[in-house]
Amino acid sequence: MYVQAQSGLIACYPLDNSPNDHSGYNHDGTAYNLTPATDRFGNPNHAYHFSGSNSAVIIDDSAFMINSYTYSVWCKLDITPTPYFYFSVLAIGGDIADQSILVGNNPGNGGNIGIGGGSWDTIPTAHHCYVDSLPNTNQWYHIVFTRDTDTLKLYVDNILICFQPTGNNAGYLGYYNTFSIGSRGNTSIQNFIGDIDEVKIFDKVLSQAEITLIDSVCLYATASFAANDTDICEKFCIDFFDSSQNNPTSWLWEFPGGNPSTSTDQNPMNICYNTPGLYDVTLITTNAGGSDTLTLSNFITVYTNPFAPIISQVGNTLTSTPATSYQWQLNSVDIPGATNQSYTITQSGLYTVVIGDDNGCTAQASVDASYVGIAGVDGNSFVNVFPNPSSGSFMVEWSNGPDLVGMVGEVSIDVVNTLGQKVFSSSESRSIGTLAHFKKEIDLGDVARGVYFIEIKTMNEYACPACPDYFGDFFGVRKKILIVK
Repeated sequence: MYVQAQSGLIACYPLDNSPNDHSGYNHDGTAYNLTPATDRFGNPNHAYHFSGSNSAVIIDDSAFMINSYTYSVWCKLDITPTPYFYFSVLAIGGDIADQSILVGNNPGNGGNIGIGGGSWDTIPTAHHCYVDSLPNTNQWYHIVFTRDTDTLKLYVDNILICFQPTGNNAGYLGYYNTFSIGSRGNTSIQNFIGDIDEVKIFDKVLSQAEITLIDSVCLYATASFAANDTDICEKFCIDFFDSSQNNPTSWLWEFPGGNPSTSTDQNPMNICYNTPGLYDVTLITTNAGGSDTLTLSNFITVYTNPFAPIISQVGNTLTSTPATSYQWQLNSVDIPGATNQSYTITQSGLYTVVIGDDNGCTAQASVDASYVGIAGVDGNSFVNVFPNPSSGSFMVEWSNGPDLVGMVGEVSIDVVNTLGQKVFSSSESRSIGTLAHFKKEIDLGDVARGVYFIEIKTMNEYACPACPDYFGDFFGVRKKILIVK
């Protein structure tokens, strides 16, 4: 919905090298034998020059055949009419019985001299009003002509020149429905010689106070907008972007349910919605031509966030309550590939699961989980790592430890980073009794500096409940090493 600054405007012709209507109603015309001219503000190509030789703008549109109206026009004459002749600035109707703004020089017709206006009614009877002196050439004049069923009035440069009663008769519609600028009825009658800058038609009579407010703006600001998202989760925020046309100069946004709930910024940012629901958004844009209001109902959908998940631990496996999606984290860092409901940890630490629902809304929970089956860091005196810190090359030595009778099969040594990712892995077969003394050199020259964990595991083929650090199916030791470069 738009509101013109001058309500009732139904046509506006800036004549800026175009005969088109810029009011938004599309009453476009056709230009004949016209050349661009400088307007009253000194802007080139923003007016039309009428040569007097079949030059005119013709609009074939019955929308202007109305009985209550205001015509507004700016014009500048090159010459004045010779005696007993007229120049037509604009005319609506026919070439005789019409509504018109003229420049006359006819002393024999009741003194039709100078700038004037004429109107026929349904009797038909002609009513006219003139200045009674010829205008200056090369001078811009603002001419306004109004009429209703009671009175016609002529204003020049916002001054009331004259008025005539019309006898409570409706305006005569003329012989045919033609609106001409710079001529009368067609391109060859009473042709104007000079420049015409702007023509406006209103479907009501403007008061003298309203006439002084007529400006050069034809176009109202057409409101339009978009948002970076329209479906969000509660407690999230949205950015809005103005895409209005015709150069608005002010904006008023309304965000019911949002925080803040209003804004006068052109592009409001961080409008937050804390409560689930459907919300309208309204934008009112304004320029010198008027204002426009656009309301988009239920434009924003705010979804409810899911409840925080519950994490359970069985052995080294963490499991979340059901959700649509999962992302496990260790110490607030995403674990690559850990996107299932359960995750098997490889080290102790603070584990978080971020769950998502069908709407993409999320919730999270954390647990301080301990790795089961690996002795704590530096928890076994018979396994040594040296040098520590190391530049990348170090020795792992198993000495003075138990003979681990019954422990056969593979011995594995893994080195993992703080995210549980393996950076080194080695395994070899050992026979019974060979773990009393064991030594392995490891080179991590290619890894980044930081803290790493060495995990040594021996597979337990036979049950050995009496063995130290027995965990059901393997015996393990975990050591920490600092790589410095």
